Amino acid sequence: MSSANDTFLPLLIGQMVISCGFIFLSLAITLLANKWHTDKEREVVIAILGVMMPAGNLVAFVWTGIAFRNTNPKDYPNETELNSAVFVVLYKMLFEQAIVYTVISVPFIIFIKSRPENPPSLVATKDPEDKHFC
Repeated sequence: MSSANDTFLPLLIGQMVISCGFIFLSLAITLLANKWHTDKEREVVIAILGVMMPAGNLVAFVWTGIAFRNTNPKDYPNETELNSAVFVVLYKMLFEQAIVYTVISVPFIIFIKSRPENPPSLVATKDPEDKHFC
């Protein structure tokens, strides 16, 4: 139940929006495994990367719980002070996440190529076919 307006609808809509991106994440896992790993390694890589998505969600839930642990509505005399405390915590958490993601992603952008120099599998040697849907 959403505490903002005592309804479940915002949480339902938010979960639906997040779920729409899942297909893109699962496609990225398959593309990465096909381009960078041999036939023997591919299943293990897909399994490991598939487990990383729920593990990342767990880290996000724990991080959010820890960040907002001191924003109990009973501790604030009025709603304005509560809202300002929540926004301070939210901005701090977003800034921390931006730092972590930048530190993790910039080395990947700089050092990782689109495909290895020596293709490990037949799939890695072929360019994707152009699909005409219209």
